[in-house]
Amino acid sequence: MIEEYLKTTYRPDREYIDGEVRERNLGEEPHSLLQSRLVLYFSALESQVQLIPYVDCRVQVSATRFRVPDISVVRGKRPQTKVLLTPPLIVVEIQSPEDSWYDMADRIADYVRFEIPNIWVIDPVRRLASWIEQGSKVEAPDLVLETTDKTIRLPMRKVFEAIDRLD
Repeated sequence: MIEEYLKTTYRPDREYIDGEVRERNLGEEPHSLLQSRLVLYFSALESQVQLIPYVDCRVQVSATRFRVPDISVVRGKRPQTKVLLTPPLIVVEIQSPEDSWYDMADRIADYVRFEIPNIWVIDPVRRLASWIEQGSKVEAPDLVLETTDKTIRLPMRKVFEAIDRLD
């Protein structure tokens, strides 16, 4: 079944969880706009800290589980695999109104078990940003997200302000 999943192109892409192919909630305009802005932000840092941002790229978090984060950020060279097999530096999940916390918590638990060091959750509607620390959600003070090694600092307040200027 995994081989079939990996050979199949879904539009939009889907996750594979213990033998079940699962649909993901698609983002609407606020989700999509924020996702675009974050990719631009990470792309601007590529040369300084050797980052590669990926949008909706499959990440194999265990032998039978494949997640598709909204954004995955890899440090260093481009992986030579179709699916990310090692933990990215950062995964970003952008909440959609349809996302239940149960589903988000299940996804986050997979990321924690896979030892992704920076798991960020952003709500574009309520303008909230948080990170996961030891399996628990921590609200970002002053809406600033920072990697555990302090090399990347994402000021979400400025990102939200830039989005507001588009109105």
